[in-house]
Amino acid sequence: MSDSDDTASSAPIAPKLKRANGLSGFDAVFHFGGVNLFNDPDRALREFVRVVKKEGIVSWGDEGFSKSYKGEVRKRILAKLNPGFLKPVPGIPETLHAQRVHEVYGGLGYLIVARKN
Repeated sequence: MSDSDDTASSAPIAPKLKRANGLSGFDAVFHFGGVNLFNDPDRALREFVRVVKKEGIVSWGDEGFSKSYKGEVRKRILAKLNPGFLKPVPGIPETLHAQRVHEVYGGLGYLIVARKN
């Protein structure tokens, strides 16, 4: 893959997973940061789910203001420095259950932890 390739919109990240390791998928996938930079965050999350075995853990997070975050001046500054703070949190795929959404970094980010159906 060259430096000019857009990895956020490329083919699935592990198309030969089952043949490569003889298993039905990874026990867990964890990704933190940059989700809001993907061209299609929902597609990326579906790919996270695809490569995890049944009942495996899928977890991801990124920056973003929580509803309880009160620092209005800081919000304006951070949003200007990093517009990713203003992007919506991607939807949780329907193929996940036991979801928990955590506020991290004092309301400046989120972490979602779920299990694959």
